[in-house]
Amino acid sequence: MNQNNNNIDFKSSQNEIYNKIKSKDFSKAPQYSNGLDIKNANLSSSNKPLAQKLLKITKINFITPLEILYKEQYEKFNKTTKEREKCPICLCEFYDNIISDDTNSTNLQPVDKYISQEIDVVKLFRCEDHFYHIECLLNYINQQTGFKCAICQKIYGIIMGNMPPGTISAKIDEKLKCAGFPNNGTIELSYNFKSGKINGKSYAGTSRMTFIPNTKEGRIVLGLLKIAFDRKLTFTIGTSVTTGQQDCVVWNGIHHKTQVSGGATNYGYPDPTYFNRVTEELAAKGVNKDEFEDDDLEFMAVSLMYG
Repeated sequence: MNQNNNNIDFKSSQNEIYNKIKSKDFSKAPQYSNGLDIKNANLSSSNKPLAQKLLKITKINFITPLEILYKEQYEKFNKTTKEREKCPICLCEFYDNIISDDTNSTNLQPVDKYISQEIDVVKLFRCEDHFYHIECLLNYINQQTGFKCAICQKIYGIIMGNMPPGTISAKIDEKLKCAGFPNNGTIELSYNFKSGKINGKSYAGTSRMTFIPNTKEGRIVLGLLKIAFDRKLTFTIGTSVTTGQQDCVVWNGIHHKTQVSGGATNYGYPDPTYFNRVTEELAAKGVNKDEFEDDDLEFMAVSLMYG
């Protein structure tokens, strides 16, 4: 589709929203599929390079004044909220130069005034309707490789942790069996951290041995755990829950099994919900199983075990 057709479709969609507001037709929930991209969005000379930087980090949707206005009026009409839409970073209302506090269907400005307004609001693509000023969002990300939506905590990009330098290794013990699983051997997953200093502050290292059944699901989890380690998410520096020692390498919320038996209360197997739980814990840190192919995760696991 050429540029002219894009412009026609965009104007048509904005006119449709305008007419819905004017006729108080709030039967449909807001949609944000205006077809705008970096080429045809009406961006200011200052916002365009900022939007280009954002697009290198994550997908965004450009949001127009009429889309904001329809959402506000829709929610007011359906009595879900009476508040104006605000940027969660600067807490300022969107398009306040053209959308006033008393804007409603009886005192709308001409439709072309809304359509011609420069765009400075974007929506994060995974969020349903969480908006930001372009500049605010870029400042919020602040050169991170990954970040969380300030409202719903959905993860965008790659979150990196603060784990100190360490090593990860894995091998299969054919004679060892995880309780409740077939006798296919057990993956021994080891972590090792030497004591050191970060920013001039000393910390104590640690070594941990953990166990995973040598099954397809176990190897997939091992692949996810390797990704978490590479992203420095598995451990952090803090206070040991068991010893009370401060400034040492401790687990960072991704549970591992340190026993092959004894059940969940003893950090072992059988534990029927463990794989689901650890997968959810990994996803909460941005290592989402749905973003990888199972075969690729198994390949990472095999590569870790056999080099």
